Amino acid sequence: MREIARQSPELSKIISNAGGEQSLVEYITDTKGPARFPGISTLGFIAGFDEQMALGIITSKGIEPLKDALLNEKESNIREAAA
Repeated sequence: MREIARQSPELSKIISNAGGEQSLVEYITDTKGPARFPGISTLGFIAGFDEQMALGIITSKGIEPLKDALLNEKESNIREAAA
């Protein structure tokens, strides 16, 4: 999903409209460690394309798991993606 989301705003919007944001938030909430990285970076690509899609991540309660990753993950690439 990450590779699709990074290609264009239109593809990111398809993921967003299909409920992908909620699924990604659930995924990064339930996982820890390196497995979180693809989900976090996918959310970053989606949010980076459009303000409304970024708001969708916020309303999907995406801030708390991103904050958790930023504060608690040991690997710097995961923290960087969460930031």
